[in-house]
Amino acid sequence: MTKFKFDLQFQRKIIALTYQDYPFLCVASNLIKPDNFESFALSWFFTSIRDYYLDYESRPTRLALKNEIAKAKTKKILKSADMQEIKRLYGMLTKRLKDADYVRNEVRSFIRHQEIKRAMVEAIPLLEQERYDDIEDIWDRAKQIGHMSFDVGQSYFEDYKDRVIRRSQENVGIPTGIHGVDEHLRGGGLCPQELGLVQAATGVGKSQALVQFGKSALVRKKKVVHYTMEMSEDAIAERYDMTWSGVSISRGDNPDYARLFKRLNKLGKAYRESLIIKEFPTGTTTVSDLRAHLTILEQQLDFVPDVIIVDYGDIMRPTRRVKEKRERIGEVFGELLALAQEYNVPLWSGTQANRDALNKSVVTIKNLSESIEHAKIATVVLALCQTEQEKEDNEMRIYFAKNRNDRSGILVPIQTAFHRGQFYVNT
Repeated sequence: MTKFKFDLQFQRKIIALTYQDYPFLCVASNLIKPDNFESFALSWFFTSIRDYYLDYESRPTRLALKNEIAKAKTKKILKSADMQEIKRLYGMLTKRLKDADYVRNEVRSFIRHQEIKRAMVEAIPLLEQERYDDIEDIWDRAKQIGHMSFDVGQSYFEDYKDRVIRRSQENVGIPTGIHGVDEHLRGGGLCPQELGLVQAATGVGKSQALVQFGKSALVRKKKVVHYTMEMSEDAIAERYDMTWSGVSISRGDNPDYARLFKRLNKLGKAYRESLIIKEFPTGTTTVSDLRAHLTILEQQLDFVPDVIIVDYGDIMRPTRRVKEKRERIGEVFGELLALAQEYNVPLWSGTQANRDALNKSVVTIKNLSESIEHAKIATVVLALCQTEQEKEDNEMRIYFAKNRNDRSGILVPIQTAFHRGQFYVNT
């Protein structure tokens, strides 16, 4: 068993926190092992607190611990050399720790690292047997344990002042840049830790809409990472080129590259490295792959995004194995929402509508392809509605198929100019 790498005083604080903080005790009883501690006295004290909790589902009183100490001394389980440490620990039980949050975080990191090591050891023989699905299961379990929280949650009536102030500060969304849409989104845009979906049939404009949302964030000096699983990095970059410059560079009609270069040079000086476009393969990419890439961006470029765009979740693979396609889609988008929460950013993704949506005046959640599980967890679902006549006239309507924090069922008419890379033309 791996010993704590913390010094003796820090290990004492772990035991004191185990006694003082009941949520910490609940988690620590399963994840901290007595052998993690440096000395027998520390190990015995932790075991006494843990075993009492496991037997009675409550924290031991100081009197109960005092009685256990006396019994252990009588049975010579605790030697004379242990008693000085035992008395020190007993005296710390009621002294409030000023750095309790720090102790929790350090213990959480220790547990996470131990679970990773354990998973790697278990995976080695499975790797030799090419049992890759079992390896994924082991790894998923290790990650779940590593992210376990010691936080009990929010006390509604005690925390109301902090909550109201925090809400007024945090509920500031990043606009889509489409006035009729942003005015119906809480905070004027998609807020941190929220999942927004753009729903449309094939070829209607999901990817164009996501580029529009990325551009809107960029002009507000936000950092954007744009993931693509359907098109290449160059294809997405081309759409950004067009939406920034209005230059049609994909129609073979002698595009004005001089104008494009001048525009991009000017924008580059203003925004610098604020947009990362990353391509991943269709059908095999998981949210874990995105998380790993985000870690690389932070470590190598000091790049932490303010907005994440995923084009699109329907063609990703869930991290854990699921049998039905309906479950797969719900699992993927649940992981995307968790990613948004983890990085405290708004996350936009596209989702496919079924064939019936091509002939409908108004597209709703009922027209989602395969499953509506992801719509259940999304904060906002914007459905792109466009008849053949509207397509000819460069018009579209955006329908609020879902809007958790405001009105839904709203239609927002917009002008488009796809031939110039403009999803939205501000008239």
